[in-house]
Amino acid sequence: MRKTTFAVVLLWILNTAVTGWAQVDTATVTGTVRDASGAVVTNATVTATETDTGIKVTAKSKSDGNYVITPLKIGRYSVSAEASGFQTETRQNIVLDVQQNVRLDFQLRVGSVAQTAEVISETPLLETETASLGEVVAAQQVEEFPLNGRRYTDLAELTAGVAKVTEGPVNGGSTPTNGNAGGSFAVNGTRGDQNDFILDGIDNVSNDNADVAILSSVDAIAEFKIQTSNYSPEFGRGGGAVINASTKSGTNNFHGEVWEFLRNQAFDARGFFEQPNDRKAPYKQNQFGAALGGPIKRDKAFFFLDYEGTRIHQAQTDFATVPVAGESTGDFSSILGQVSSGTDALGRPVFPNEIFDPSTTRTVNNPPGCGAGANPPCPVVRDGFGFDPVTGLPGPQANIITSGLSPLGLAYAALYPAPNLPGTANNYVVNAPGYDQIDQMDARADENVTSKIQLFQRVSLTEDTRFQAPVFSGIADGGSYNTGNRPLEAYGGVLGLTHTINPNVVNSLRFGFNWVHYISNSPSYGQKYPPANLQVPGVPNNPLVNGLTWFAPSAYAGLGEPLFTPTRSTTQDIQLNDTLSWVHGKHLIKAGPQFRFDQFNLLQIGQPRGNLSFNGQFTSSSGTGGDGSGNGLADMILGLPISSVISTVTYFGNRQHTYGAFVEDNYKATSKLTLDLGLRYDYATPLYEAHNRESNFDYAKGIIVPAGTPGYPKHLATPHKDNFAPRIGFAYSPFPSRPLVIRAGYGRFFAFYEIRTGDPLQVDYNLPFFFEPTFNSDGITPSVNLTTGFTGLIDPNNATFAGVTSQDFNPETPVYDQWNVDLEYQLPGQILISPAYVGTKGTHLQVLRDLNQIPTPQPTFDPTLAPFCDPLPPPQPAGTCQFATFTSITNRGNSTYHAFQLKAEKRTSHGLYFLTAFTYGKAINDQPEICCNSPWPQDSFNIRAEKGLADFDNRKRWVTSVDYELPVGKGRPFLNQSGVLDAIVGGWHLGGIITVRSGFPFSPQIGFDPSNTGSPGLQRSNQIGSGHLANPSPSLWFNVNDFPLPNCPNGCFGNAGKNILEGPGERTVDLSLRKFFNFTEQINLEFRAEFFNAFNHAVFSQPDSFITDGAGAAGVITSTVIPQRQIQFALKLHF
Repeated sequence: MRKTTFAVVLLWILNTAVTGWAQVDTATVTGTVRDASGAVVTNATVTATETDTGIKVTAKSKSDGNYVITPLKIGRYSVSAEASGFQTETRQNIVLDVQQNVRLDFQLRVGSVAQTAEVISETPLLETETASLGEVVAAQQVEEFPLNGRRYTDLAELTAGVAKVTEGPVNGGSTPTNGNAGGSFAVNGTRGDQNDFILDGIDNVSNDNADVAILSSVDAIAEFKIQTSNYSPEFGRGGGAVINASTKSGTNNFHGEVWEFLRNQAFDARGFFEQPNDRKAPYKQNQFGAALGGPIKRDKAFFFLDYEGTRIHQAQTDFATVPVAGESTGDFSSILGQVSSGTDALGRPVFPNEIFDPSTTRTVNNPPGCGAGANPPCPVVRDGFGFDPVTGLPGPQANIITSGLSPLGLAYAALYPAPNLPGTANNYVVNAPGYDQIDQMDARADENVTSKIQLFQRVSLTEDTRFQAPVFSGIADGGSYNTGNRPLEAYGGVLGLTHTINPNVVNSLRFGFNWVHYISNSPSYGQKYPPANLQVPGVPNNPLVNGLTWFAPSAYAGLGEPLFTPTRSTTQDIQLNDTLSWVHGKHLIKAGPQFRFDQFNLLQIGQPRGNLSFNGQFTSSSGTGGDGSGNGLADMILGLPISSVISTVTYFGNRQHTYGAFVEDNYKATSKLTLDLGLRYDYATPLYEAHNRESNFDYAKGIIVPAGTPGYPKHLATPHKDNFAPRIGFAYSPFPSRPLVIRAGYGRFFAFYEIRTGDPLQVDYNLPFFFEPTFNSDGITPSVNLTTGFTGLIDPNNATFAGVTSQDFNPETPVYDQWNVDLEYQLPGQILISPAYVGTKGTHLQVLRDLNQIPTPQPTFDPTLAPFCDPLPPPQPAGTCQFATFTSITNRGNSTYHAFQLKAEKRTSHGLYFLTAFTYGKAINDQPEICCNSPWPQDSFNIRAEKGLADFDNRKRWVTSVDYELPVGKGRPFLNQSGVLDAIVGGWHLGGIITVRSGFPFSPQIGFDPSNTGSPGLQRSNQIGSGHLANPSPSLWFNVNDFPLPNCPNGCFGNAGKNILEGPGERTVDLSLRKFFNFTEQINLEFRAEFFNAFNHAVFSQPDSFITDGAGAAGVITSTVIPQRQIQFALKLHF
């Protein structure tokens, strides 16, 4: 199937290339033509010739001597100027980058046009024509720097102002490469979902998760530019950075590469938390591929093809807690404590891990009068299994359940394997096998149809087949969302047409699409329905979901079908962009419309076969827990869940249309001053469901409003239409004799990626189209038991719903305002230094609030005080509300960012290239993006208290990338000899990336609700000290004693601020060592050895920030966010 698909696509491209498709790219050459006296030369012909293809583009100098050539595809050029009565002057070796505006001035000498003065020159480093901040990463750096996983987007982290936000904890293991993922990072204080990835001029952003839709091979990328502030109004939709990449195209000569990259666990070091005797989990990774480019018709049409395959075979080390001998059948005598931990209301001793019989539950009139009037309720007592009911002392059968056992609970418990490690916790380990098979390819064709028409097209394909076994084999499963089969297919393409209407007017049209289809199936998918003894009554028999109901006994591993499976998602976008460029005197004016149409079709069921939780309250002494008695597994085999939830099966098809238009004037006001003036307009339709399967909530009327309800917006929201975004900037060169530029700018950027179609918190998941009832018990009276299960309970009228989600009916558009001031100065040796100040202000950002939270703290938790409780009648326990949370998505968030940024860059000369970037900044917000972490505020009625450092605040960050050709061997300063000696010591390159950063902030948190408001947000502790330790370490990172628990008789929130503590920083070095063996002038073999985290520095994850976890856990670090040292070897044949 893969070969057939690729062959059809290849034949289509080659056929259309012959009939006229070619390349478009975005770079500009501008300058002034003068004579030897300094007078301007009018009507001079300036020609830019691409060195590799011979394609020429010309322009004429105007009455002021100025000329502009645009748009030009990126690449290497010679640029010549000629005029009657003057010698022709040619500049060689001019390299044009993405979105670059290069200034080349000519001074012609008197003579014949036939006389040519050639100058070998370097592309100017100074950006004299624009105020945009950013960094170009050329093909040489993309291919040469060490990249673990070979994702070119990772190199965006080389730029000032960038902070990575997707690092997750690892324990020395490895995770599969996602062939479709580009990684997430926050730029200049904007949220991590605000970046705009562009490939060949078309948005390459998935509308599912705001990440890369198509991730081409490193060897397919010609270069990319990350623009971080005040970029052109040609770009919109996101408020973060623009990562603008171009794929390679063919040339007049055939060029190609064949490669193989190898990683193996045998090359890797042990992780910080691994023990010397721990066996390394098996891991083998091969990345192999080939690329070929060349002419279809010389000087006319060209092609470029690439393919890369990735094969990963690994075993994921999973630890789990399983029952010890006898527990699965009710014998808990082996874990019974021998010393009493307290007494019950009758004065009887209560022992640790004692199992009480819920059938003996009764109240005690102690103290006398309890339960009457305003007096507190009477306490509950129970008799322990096998304990004397009078004395409370253990008997011969103590802690052995002898009655009330549930056949279904016992059948589930019997699925657990026997322990294979000692102890009662984490006593089972398995190396669960997994694999990942990725095939990705690109095919591109370009043609210069006429001197006025150029066309190109590119298609990209990715197929990713992935499997990860769960912790338990067979139907027991016990896996997670990341286990099972997870295939992915992605396709993307672009067509481009550039038409030079006249020497001053050029039109560029692009049409593109992306399509991504993802499936997640549990290992049980496709198997028969579970046997009768494992079926929970009332669970619908749906062929999509064939596994067991999820059982989660506290302190033990879960059993059954993972949550959020199956998943079926298909994202698709179609785009059309048109840009008209007009050179008018000193003005380069660009304008055009842009259209994008998004679809996101989703089937994802949170609890498709039900989710039953057992926490030990039903087998505790009083039904409340907290005294060390009771056991989650005991509750399970008695059939008494504390909480039960099940989801209906529903499909959604989200749609959105976005429209944009821009105008930009790059005005050369004087020879020293360039003004960049622009305006952009954007409009996005509301997110809407294709079949109106969505609803909103009207808080004023207290009613759920389905789409199409008369009197409400058609799609439940009316977005603002006044989305005008000015962009202004200038570049000023005060001293013509000195290489100095002063630049500044301001821009407004509307953040439409905040309201993308794949957002997990949208109004699709609402009644009556989506139903997820939750049945909570109080530890005394069960609302669900395993005998009757969900029979008769899947009814919207008699259960607690998971909640209602609403959005503003008239939402403001999220917006970022950005400004920057910077200097650029070029030093001898092609070295550029650039200090800058950068500021960002975010307004109307999306935040979450739970409007069903009790507005003020209370002495005790009473859910009926919630604004939208709507108490349910019996048999539901007293105080059970029909609705739990009321999630309000509202655009009221704010953020600020200020930073000093310093960059130094040396273009390659004498074998040395380096780029170093330092950032000292501060990012503040009042809520993270709603897709991640725990986005709920501590108090939904006091968002102001959430103002603090952003989760991605990275106060200090320094990153340096370098590549150096060692000066040894033939043609070099040292050991300049040929033959065997040169074969051994010549052709070596040393490169690397050094990263040093401070830590990310975190908050001291607590695992309960001292405010008694029912807030879903994580609440913070009190603060009586700084929390700082003189010598923080993984064993204790901060002073836990400085953060006591709130102790308020009337209820209160903790007084500690958000993100007041700082986690561990990073010091890592990635190295590459490369050696070239030259067979002929055109053919060489490259050997590579790459060392990721070369010096094996442990980069720790955040500590356990939950004060309530107690000594030995709170403040302790147990994992790392960057793996131990990993070594990769490669061979690459260049021809």
